Order: sequence, then C-alpha cells, then structure tokens
Amino acid sequence: MKHRLIEPLYNPELNLTADPEMGLQIRYEGQRTRLDTWVDWQSFIFRGDKHQEAFVFGLSTAQAFDVSPADRLELQLQAVAHHRGGVLNERADTVHTWLNAALGAVYSHQFTLPKHPLLVQAGLYGLVYSQRGEHYASDKGWGFLATAGLSWRRWQTELSHFYGHDFISPLGIPFAQSVGRAGRSHLLTHHPRYTAWQGSYRIIESEAYTFGVSAGLYIHPHSAHSTSSFIEAYLSISPRFTLLRRQRQ
Repeated sequence: MKHRLIEPLYNPELNLTADPEMGLQIRYEGQRTRLDTWVDWQSFIFRGDKHQEAFVFGLSTAQAFDVSPADRLELQLQAVAHHRGGVLNERADTVHTWLNAALGAVYSHQFTLPKHPLLVQAGLYGLVYSQRGEHYASDKGWGFLATAGLSWRRWQTELSHFYGHDFISPLGIPFAQSVGRAGRSHLLTHHPRYTAWQGSYRIIESEAYTFGVSAGLYIHPHSAHSTSSFIEAYLSISPRFTLLRRQRQ
C-alpha cells in the first residue's frame, strides 16, 4: 500500500518486498485535503511465544492552498512509529519504539504549453527522529530534505538532497541512516547525506494499471560505496470495483 511518504521515512522498495499490511486504515481524498492514517499489525504475541510483538503506525496528511490558478502551496505532515516488544515481554532491553516525523511544504506551478502543461514542483521538509529503548547508538536526530521535480505528459524527473544529524529511520532508505553495514562490519556516521536523481516514463497508463520504466542515481559520500544506481520496469495495478450503483429516476 503506497502512503506517499518521503524516502527518508519509507523506502519505496518496501512497496514491492514488504509483507501485505494487516490492520486498519482510514483514508480521505478531497480536492484540497488528503489524509491517510493506518496501523499495520505485523506480529501479535500470546503467552509463551518467544517472538516479539511488532506494529507500525503511520500518518500522511496534506492541506493545499490555491495561490493562483497556476500556483498551489501544499503543507504536509508525515509520521511513522515503529514498535517492537509487547505487554507480555518483561525484558526491558528488548522493547523498542522508534518515531520519525516530517513537516514540509511543496510549491507547484503549472506552465501552459501549446499541447501539454508542464508542472514544476519544489519542496522542503524538516525531519526528526526519536528512540525509546537502547537499540541504536543515537536516541535523537534530525534532518532536512529538499526536492525539485518536473512532470510533462508521461515523463517525470526529480532531484533531491538530504542531510541529517544522528538520523535513523528503520523503514527509510539506507542512504539516510546514521547506522549501516559493510559486510560484517557496522558503520556509524553522525551526518548521513545523499543527493539523488530519479526519472520515469509511463508507457501505458490507465485508471486500473500503469506500466513504465524508471531509473535513478544516488550519491552518498558517507557510505563505504559512494554511489548507487538502478533501472527498472514496473507494473502497478489498482483495480476498482463498483459495490453499489444507484440509478436516478
């Protein structure tokens, strides 16, 4: 389930590799207001079980303001809380809660071209990280994310830059983390940062499915290897079913 979270909070690869979400979701889509809140209950424990209880709470909300017919300002609030432990778990050193939150603003302008409009967007986010439980070396951290993107017809491209201080996000992309791994060695950096470029083209697009190709390049100098890249073909399916239809007399 896609929740429109920024990459430092949620790795887009998890949309394909993570287990299906199990829990409760409340979602609202309006002309200017968007709300998505959910609880993903990943593991529940009973007395005698040895594994941990685990669940994720998420929030993704946005409020848009029309500055002019071609300009729009959108304020966004995103948060992800990840908990592992449980009431039946009596060992304090195995109970952990991680909270990541981001507050941002995205400004967009639509240029009128002869055949198809060109959409230009720029965004800025402030991020915070907090930990309860002594799992990671850092209990608190922060970061900033700046984005700029273009959309024209079926083409999309985006340039982004992230800088953090002791920032850790259990579900975020690895380049935004203060902790990492190189083989069997653990890496620790106080200032994770990366610059990324991504582009995509939707070959086939409809309400029910989309087929396209995308590519990206990440530069992350704080890691053991300073560059990462990908190229992929994707198929996104969003089936819709009419449960009730009322005919007017």
